[in-house]
Amino acid sequence: MNLQNNASDNVKSIHQQAIMPKHGTVHAKWGPYSAHAYGANAVYIPNPAAPGAVEFVLTLTQTSPHFKTHPALDIWHGYICGPERFSGIWDMRVLSWQALPEDNYWSFLYLPENSADCRLLAEFISVDDGCLELRVQMINNTSCEREWVLTLYAAPTQTEELPRLCNPQVTADSAEFGLCGLQWRIDSGQLIPRSIDKVIDGHGFPNFRPNVEISSTSDNPLSNMKQRLRIRFLPVTLCAHDSDAATIIIDPLGRAHPPAQHVWPSPALPPEDDLPYKHAWWEMQSMLSYSKSFRGDRMALHTIPAHQWGKFFMWDAGMALIGAVEESPGFVDDQLSEMPDPEVQGEGVFSSGGSPIPTCIFAWWELYCKTGDKHLLKRHYHHMAALFLACYSWPKLMPDKGHDGLVRSPGNSNGIDDYPPKVYCSGWEYSWDYAEMLPLNSDRQFRLAAQPGLTAFSIRFAKILCLAAYVLGQTEEIKRWKVLIDRSQAALNNLLWSDELGQYVWRTDEDGLIPMPGLDGCYPLLSGSVSDDRYRRVLEHVLNPEEMWTKYGVTMVPRNSSLYRAKGYWNGAIWIPPQWFIWKAFYNIGRMQSARMLSDRVMRLWERNHAESLCCWEKFQIKT
Repeated sequence: MNLQNNASDNVKSIHQQAIMPKHGTVHAKWGPYSAHAYGANAVYIPNPAAPGAVEFVLTLTQTSPHFKTHPALDIWHGYICGPERFSGIWDMRVLSWQALPEDNYWSFLYLPENSADCRLLAEFISVDDGCLELRVQMINNTSCEREWVLTLYAAPTQTEELPRLCNPQVTADSAEFGLCGLQWRIDSGQLIPRSIDKVIDGHGFPNFRPNVEISSTSDNPLSNMKQRLRIRFLPVTLCAHDSDAATIIIDPLGRAHPPAQHVWPSPALPPEDDLPYKHAWWEMQSMLSYSKSFRGDRMALHTIPAHQWGKFFMWDAGMALIGAVEESPGFVDDQLSEMPDPEVQGEGVFSSGGSPIPTCIFAWWELYCKTGDKHLLKRHYHHMAALFLACYSWPKLMPDKGHDGLVRSPGNSNGIDDYPPKVYCSGWEYSWDYAEMLPLNSDRQFRLAAQPGLTAFSIRFAKILCLAAYVLGQTEEIKRWKVLIDRSQAALNNLLWSDELGQYVWRTDEDGLIPMPGLDGCYPLLSGSVSDDRYRRVLEHVLNPEEMWTKYGVTMVPRNSSLYRAKGYWNGAIWIPPQWFIWKAFYNIGRMQSARMLSDRVMRLWERNHAESLCCWEKFQIKT
C-alpha cells in the first residue's frame, strides 16, 4: 500500500515530550492516551498526578458509495480475524500513524477501502497555550464520489457519567459545553456542527458496541451505560479525484480561536523496508493508558497491547518493550519504572490481568546490553528481582526452603490460552475457536500444574539477575541466584522430562507427567538447562517440518499431533513472542544458521502482511 508524507526517526516518547501548559501550579498535558479508542483520539490531563482526564475520539462513517465505519470501542475487533474482516463487511481500518514527539504531534490513518487512494489522515498537535489542534486531511483519488460523516465524542476517562455537564450548544462554526469543571470550546472551521447531545455506549451502535466490559478497569470504567457527549458535523462530499481539509481547535478554557495559523510539520516516509518497523513504534506510542500507578497513589502511563484490550498486561508489555529498546531507551526506562511491584501490591501483584510472566526482565537486560548504562541496571535491579521472585514463588512472594524449584501460576496462566495441557488441566468445556474439543481431565476440575516453560523462563530470569549482580559487584546476590538456578535446573530435568516424547512436559499431582507435546516443552533451550543428549532430542522437535518448524516460523503444537487445531488461537498459529524466545535460544547456543533462518521467515511473514494491510499483526494463522 503506497502512502505519502509520514514520520521521521525519533528517540523520545510522546509522553516525555508532550506540551504541558501551566494552569496554576500544575501542568496540563495532551496525548493519545485513550486506552480503548479504536480511532483518532486525544486525552487532556489537567493534572498528571491525579485522576480527571477527558478523552476525545473521532469517528468516520462513509455513507456512499457504500457504507463503511468502524467500532470506536470493540474488544473483539481483531481478536481472531485478520485482513479479511476489511473486505465484504463494513469495518474500515483505523491505524495509529506518525508520531513526532519533538513537535508534540501524533496522527491516525483511516482507510475506508482496501487502497490508500481513499484515506483520511487525522493529525493532532498540542500547542503552547494549552489548546489542541486537529487537522483532518481527506483524500479521494478514486473515480467515484464519496460522502463522509465525522463525529467527535467527549467523555471523562475515570467515570461512566458526565460530571458537571452544562450548557452544551452549537453555532455555525463551534461547539461549547462545560464538563469536568472545564469550559470547553471547539472551533470547527470548515466543518459545520449540526448537533450536540448526550449518548450512552450501549445505545451507540455501530461505533460503540455493547461488549467492552472485559477491558474495564476502575481507572477507566466501561459498560453499556457509559455516557459520552457527541458532536456531529454535517456530511462532507468528496468528488472523484478530489481532496479537502479542515482544522478543529479544542480549548479546555473556553477561548475562541481564529483559523489556525500554526505551522504543521511535514514528516517524510521512512524507506519502504523500514516502514513496518517504524509503524510498529508509532503504534506503541499511542498504546498508552492513563491509569493508577502500581507503585504509589498517583496516576501513570502504562503500555497496553492494543485498544481492544484497553488495560495493562504484564506479558504483553514486557515483549513490546524489548522492541522499543531499539527506538527509545528513555521510553523503556519509564515503562520499567511503572511495572507492577510486589512490595507495594503484595499478593495482588498479578491481578492486573494476563500471564504473570515478567517479560519486562528480558527488556531490562536488553536495555542494558543496548546502552551499557550501569545506572539503568542498578535503578531497576531491586524492582525486577522482587517481581521475579513473586512469579517464581507464587502463591507466595518469596521462596521458602520447601520450594521444589518448579514454577506454577494462578489458573495455569502462561500466555498460551488454548495450549492443550492447559485446556486439559482447566476442566472447562470450551473449544476456543475450533469445533473439535481438546481432551479434558476425567473429573472436570481445575488441576494446578508445574510447567516447563515457566520454569525455564524463571531460570533465564535468575541468570539475568545473576549477571546483573556480577556487573554491579554484588557478590552475595550472585550466590543467592546460583542456589536458585541449580535447584530449578535439577527439578526441571528430574521431574518434567518425558523420555518417551523426548521433551519436557507439564506435571500435576493427580496425573504425574501429562504426555502432551508442544513448544512450551522446548523452552528449556532458552534457559540453557538441557544436557547434550536431551538438547539434540528437543531440537529435533523444533526443527522438524512435520512438527513445529513451518515456512513461517515455529508453531506451539506439533502439526503431526492429534492435539493440533488448524483454526485455533495459539494452537495452529504463528505468534511473534515465541519466535523471539526460540530465536534467542538458537543465538545463545550458537546455532546461528537456525537463528537466521527463523528470523528471515518470521520477518518475511510480518513484512508481507504489513505491506498488504498496513496492520502490525502479532498472530498469523498457518493455514491461511
